[in-house]
Amino acid sequence: MAVQTGRGVRLGWFVGLIALHGVLGILCKESRWVGFAHALGTLAFGLFLVFAGRPRHQIAYWAAYAVGAEVLWRLSRAPLPWEYGKYAVSLVLLTTFVRGVKRGFPWIPAVYFVLLLPAVAQTMCGAPKLTKDFISFNLSGPFCMAVCALFFSQLELDSARLQRLTSWLVFPVASIAAAALFNLGTAGSIEFGSGSNKVASGGFGPNQVSAILGLGALYLVLMALSLRLGNRLRVVFVLIAVWFCAHAALSFSRTGLYLFGAGLLAATPFVSLRRLLHPLTIVAACLAIIAGVGAWTHLERFTGGKLGERFADVNTTGRDQIARQDLDLWRKNMVFGAGIGMSMLERDEAGGEQIAAHTEYTRLLAEHGLLGVLALVLLMVAAALNVLRRRPSYAKPVIIAGTVWAILYLAVSGMRAAAPALLIGLGFAQASALPILTPRRRRRAGPVVSSPVGSGSAVVES
Repeated sequence: MAVQTGRGVRLGWFVGLIALHGVLGILCKESRWVGFAHALGTLAFGLFLVFAGRPRHQIAYWAAYAVGAEVLWRLSRAPLPWEYGKYAVSLVLLTTFVRGVKRGFPWIPAVYFVLLLPAVAQTMCGAPKLTKDFISFNLSGPFCMAVCALFFSQLELDSARLQRLTSWLVFPVASIAAAALFNLGTAGSIEFGSGSNKVASGGFGPNQVSAILGLGALYLVLMALSLRLGNRLRVVFVLIAVWFCAHAALSFSRTGLYLFGAGLLAATPFVSLRRLLHPLTIVAACLAIIAGVGAWTHLERFTGGKLGERFADVNTTGRDQIARQDLDLWRKNMVFGAGIGMSMLERDEAGGEQIAAHTEYTRLLAEHGLLGVLALVLLMVAAALNVLRRRPSYAKPVIIAGTVWAILYLAVSGMRAAAPALLIGLGFAQASALPILTPRRRRRAGPVVSSPVGSGSAVVES
């Protein structure tokens, strides 16, 4: 038996993989078959980890990577099912969970998903030809969330492993940023208006691209707040975060920067005061502010002042109207709901467009009725308990930031991506108190005595 302490993230390893994924992003943008091969290879590697009996924390790294790559696969136009990312994550994590349940699992995620199933019957009666598509689009996200919660409830993550997990999510996000930058550079003249800009988003949905770039920047900033990092690595984190935020802004979708700001604002009070007031943290913050102001000034000139106008606009781009329509539909079907996906058909029949719900909360009410209300309550309770049970550590601000990001994402984009499922599921992971050891400290550290799981001392693995 040997104690696994972990070394967190190292400079050469991180920069090398960022550069490699930048090239990958450009290749995926140029050829959908590269994206297709990358998607299949990612799934195959995940299944290999499972059946080879690799440690669960490595499978967790894989899940974070797949979630970060989901938008990349869509951006590349790879010939895959639209919900491929959610299917892949659900398959690998559920297989891992079934192959070895270590302890009792939380009942809230399972009940949350089961409560959503009765609405399938109404959809089968009201729109039998569309039932399969509606179930895939609307239930793949909640199912992925339940699976992530079950998987992470069986896992212990120390600070080093949590840093590595978040960094594995960041790598494919760098591919997305590189693909968007490449598309911007090869598109010729670009017109910036009052709406989201698809060209600056790599030719794909600005909302999804902006959101995942904001999530990558959020985790980079939180990793930079860890004291046991080299100065150069901290600077690299900050500069890449500024790059992600700048391109999220250039997409003219406000989602990415808003979610980034909200997540960081929620997490900051839980970062230790010693970290916040550390000279290196202050220097990194000043560097980020200078780089951010410089990037914003440049982008303002590049867009002819349209960027400032876009972010000064508080228009919700129709999301409030869609949410009100969902609530009106719930009033008509308060007990059982209208059925999965039926809110889109109701909007079409009312003379509007066939637009899917953008707010998961109002969709739950409209399509699932009182069972949707109960499922929503369970979801909020689970998220709150995951945050409240955390002891002060590096993990707490990371979990809080991810939970806030996910909850707000559900309010503006529904369950269109697997990211909120992973982030809420990550909150169920068991925390351990192992520190991130530098190589020098590792050599000087003596033997560590193992303690029972949950006692807050060491984690022992074979």
